[in-house]
Amino acid sequence: MPKKLSDYTLADWKRLRPLSQGLKTARYNRIDRRYRQQPAKVGDPAAVAKMITGRRALFTVAYQDPQAIDLQIPLIRLFVPDAVYIVVDNSPDDDRAAEIERIAKTHGVPYLRAPDNPWQKSSRSHGIVLNWTWHNIIRPGAPELFGLLDHDLFPTAPDDPFAPLGTQDVYGYVRTTEPPSERWFLWAGFTMMRFSAGATCRSTLARTGSSAWIPAAATGVRCIASSTLPSCSNHPRASCRTGKVSPPMTDRFNGAAAGCTKSARWASPRSCATSAGWWLTC
Repeated sequence: MPKKLSDYTLADWKRLRPLSQGLKTARYNRIDRRYRQQPAKVGDPAAVAKMITGRRALFTVAYQDPQAIDLQIPLIRLFVPDAVYIVVDNSPDDDRAAEIERIAKTHGVPYLRAPDNPWQKSSRSHGIVLNWTWHNIIRPGAPELFGLLDHDLFPTAPDDPFAPLGTQDVYGYVRTTEPPSERWFLWAGFTMMRFSAGATCRSTLARTGSSAWIPAAATGVRCIASSTLPSCSNHPRASCRTGKVSPPMTDRFNGAAAGCTKSARWASPRSCATSAGWWLTC
């Protein structure tokens, strides 16, 4: 998400950063537009879009880890049984991708392999696949509700991750951009959204910071209703659930010990020690 011109300092202007960053953003957008027009390497996005119409859907972008998908699928099916679960594979290795496809078919869940990725950097690679998923599956499919999950995030007990959407349009792990703007955004490793809230927005998903994915349509609540996350919008590094702020969470990407909250029931093996009934994230 590019800065507003008012966010640039005098030193930035002297170094022509608004110009250089504007050119970079234009380049990234051009590459993104071309990428999302490409067909899936495996699978039929149109068929999956029809499958999710009016329903609740969870999307995981797989990457080089068949075991994570093999564990996540049965746990989602057991603890979140009403959601349609879809695997979008961003694995560059053909053998790993074939194994993930086999696992998905064995479990009977939809599998799509994203087009060859133009980016090597993990953040941009993941973000462009999220954009491809939005434009080719979510937007044409028009689910009632949808969620984005990291492939190594697992439910540990029965839970409805969409429940907070009964009173707000988006829900997830809130983070903020760096000063001076300090705009809040949601990490797409665990983000839930009401489709109708963002369907008319120029929605994209872009990487910002060390471990945060941002639904750009929600930034600054420009398209989402202003009631969205009212108590969280200015609270950095907080986990929000039904509009309430739970204890702040730090993350390992910044070299800090992971914090835990008992307000949800999901776990990541790369965060602090897991405990049933806790949502832990790194």
